[in-house]
Amino acid sequence: MNASNNSTTFIAKNTTIVGDLHSKHGLYILGNITGELSAPTIFIDKNANYSGNIISKHIKIAGYFEDDINAHKVEILTSAKVTGNIGQKTISVETGAILNVKITSNHR
Repeated sequence: MNASNNSTTFIAKNTTIVGDLHSKHGLYILGNITGELSAPTIFIDKNANYSGNIISKHIKIAGYFEDDINAHKVEILTSAKVTGNIGQKTISVETGAILNVKITSNHR
């Protein structure tokens, strides 16, 4: 996931979005979102907060996430705090991440 890719949409720090967001491009979240989100790739920065459902091919979480994820690949980084349900095909969790989740496998 390359944050400098010109087809990535950035949600800036100190930005709050309430509602659904659907993108055909990657999303890099530095702010706060509440709602449903879908994009091919999503990165939740260590200072970001997200609450709602996510559908993605690849999601990387370094910040706070609460609710449901449905993704092919999920990466949970050391600084992440994740609560909810994760449906995935592959998952990696770094040491130090805080999880309160139910994980199910999506073999599609």
